[in-house]
Amino acid sequence: MQSAVLYDRLERALIALEYALADARSAQGPEQGAVARSQEALQGAGEELQEVLGALRALALHDAAVRVREWA
Repeated sequence: MQSAVLYDRLERALIALEYALADARSAQGPEQGAVARSQEALQGAGEELQEVLGALRALALHDAAVRVREWA
């Protein structure tokens, strides 16, 4: 169950990145507002991805530890 929540967070972060990239691509000329929104969205999505990846690593380590205990 916990991994499903993490994968959901990862999917939402990837969607945010896709929107940010589309926003950046559509910005023509010196539109600072679109650029600023894109940078903020990319920053937020990047931070979310880092958190999710860290949580997935921790979950994988926990699962490995449980398997080792079962083998012992």
